Amino acid sequence: MININLQQASKVQFHADECFNGTNDKFLKNLMNEFKSKPLQQTNGPLTPSSTYSLVSLNDALYDIDLIGYVYQDNLQSIKDKLKKTWKTVRGDIKDVDILIANSLQMIGKYGTRVTKIQYLASSRGSLITPKSHTPPSTSVINDEFQKCCEKGQQHLATVFIQPLYHYTQGVRVTIDKPAKDIKLDDVKRQLKSNYMSSLKDSNRCSSGCKLDIEVASLEETLDSGKSDAVYFPILNGSLINDNGLSGVHKNIQACDSSCASSRRQYVDIGGRIKLRDIGSVRRALVLNNGAARHTRAVADLNMVKNNYLTSNGYPVTRVWYSEPFNDSKIQWPNPNLAGRLDSIMKELSASNKTIVLNETQKIFEINLDGEVPAGQLNNVNNAIISAWKNFNSDLQSSDLGLTIKSWDKNYFSEKSGHKVTKVKYVVSVLNADSSNTALQEPNQNVTKHKLPKGISTCACIPRKLREIRVTGQIDMIDKNKIQNILKLLWTSENTGLGVNINTKVMNVLKGFQTNDGKPAAKIEYYVSPTLQGGGYVDEDDLDQPSYKNIKLKLQQQVPGLKVVETALVQKPSASEEKESKTWIYVVIGVAVALLLIIILLSLIILYRRLRRIESRTLKQSPGEMNGYDKEHFSEQPDFDSPNYSFSENEVPENEKNGTYMVNS
Repeated sequence: MININLQQASKVQFHADECFNGTNDKFLKNLMNEFKSKPLQQTNGPLTPSSTYSLVSLNDALYDIDLIGYVYQDNLQSIKDKLKKTWKTVRGDIKDVDILIANSLQMIGKYGTRVTKIQYLASSRGSLITPKSHTPPSTSVINDEFQKCCEKGQQHLATVFIQPLYHYTQGVRVTIDKPAKDIKLDDVKRQLKSNYMSSLKDSNRCSSGCKLDIEVASLEETLDSGKSDAVYFPILNGSLINDNGLSGVHKNIQACDSSCASSRRQYVDIGGRIKLRDIGSVRRALVLNNGAARHTRAVADLNMVKNNYLTSNGYPVTRVWYSEPFNDSKIQWPNPNLAGRLDSIMKELSASNKTIVLNETQKIFEINLDGEVPAGQLNNVNNAIISAWKNFNSDLQSSDLGLTIKSWDKNYFSEKSGHKVTKVKYVVSVLNADSSNTALQEPNQNVTKHKLPKGISTCACIPRKLREIRVTGQIDMIDKNKIQNILKLLWTSENTGLGVNINTKVMNVLKGFQTNDGKPAAKIEYYVSPTLQGGGYVDEDDLDQPSYKNIKLKLQQQVPGLKVVETALVQKPSASEEKESKTWIYVVIGVAVALLLIIILLSLIILYRRLRRIESRTLKQSPGEMNGYDKEHFSEQPDFDSPNYSFSENEVPENEKNGTYMVNS
């Protein structure tokens, strides 16, 4: 029970000789005085009586939200803050809301999605409120608040899940005598469904009108890597059933008996890419905090399973799966704190400058395509991959699946064929959950290959990243083998003590480039091919890469006449392009001159017309040169020399000799 002040309480029922209905204030007062004088003790202090009217069953007081994936203890305060903000925004009528997170449960939802159910209590001004009296904000509104991201550099905490859920411990566990990579869950579900239907009919529990579904959680790899645990939920007509009294439900799926069960793998998400040099410190951090130091197979397991992930805002994350012998109760799905040692692991990793990522992550998948596939094919390839996932996971509904291509890189080479390869990286989500939190399985290459559009095929190869060095100087005399050997020594020197053999291959020397100041230049393209000593694949991105500065220094020291350029190069125009460029320069100059002449001519025309308009308004004439009298244009007879009217030039004032006469308008 819990009281209105959010204090845990217990209801004690007792028999009294006289009728007592809880309203007898005198009795209750005497009882409280008795407790005060002789208090009962508990670990957190004295026990005191409370009015039974103020008590509420804890289950009746709990609100809940469902968050995808594992919820870390460190994130509970942020979850609480988001809940408070949502309540304050939506339920403004409830004053001073506070939230107390009471519990978390591990659930399984549609497509085997791992979900954490957070149960919490809410209060207003210190008094408990309950779902019966106060409706909480809707799930979609809470989801919107959780999706708000945040200050720069922060990530989504979680995504709210809105689907039917089953408590993880309600599932039926079966250990399959096969490694996870060899198990197709679609086939397991199909076989289980067939077995259950047969058994239900044989036991007369389902004669007609039966609708049976099987929900399967993601496979759980065990300490014995040749076996895997599957947890499934048989649902008959919408209700969860168990297999009590049912026989043969596990036939034809290579099920082990209880004696083959063992501890399961667990994982930690570590920020950044865990390179080959980092594996040792990560191993030590995990071994020092568990009993695996005495179990050599478990320690070696650290090198076996390493996946690359991204945070919601694009930062790289490495998920390291490892096994250790411990008392696995199997009441939780695999998580970073399965053995209860996450805090000590975090502390140990921080000493090696590694951090645990506590937020949502996305698993990266890759597909390699033959040749340089143009980016214009992105949508076609995207649709082909979606189709392959739906085909490989038959119960998957199209509307529930989302796929995002994260990178499209044509800068790879096949070690085997020497041809270009396009590497495509993508992430998959289902009902807003990253695929890594579900039971969906990645389709194999053959399925994807047959879904790709015509002219595009997958590459069953080891793609190596093409790297470049920019050079000037004696580019016509570049010795590929010499440069290849220099690069091999540089890469090997950077990765000493890691147990790897490193080869390099110069693929091309591309001429026809120039520096920004016009010097002829070339690009040397090469790739790195590392293998573990004794055999085994190594991703070259897991190596320590020599700096471009060191490459420049070594090449210039050992290849006289060659200069390494650190700035980007530009394509040098061809002879025809240069000729065409010059032609265009002449055309531009000619057009500019013509325009200038046209502007000058237009200016002269405009000036001439303006002068004519002025002259048409003011006529300056010499009276001595005019004869006759034009009555049409003059208001009166002007004074000038004529046969009919004569005067002496000396009689005319100087300022009137060349007077101005206004024309009648």
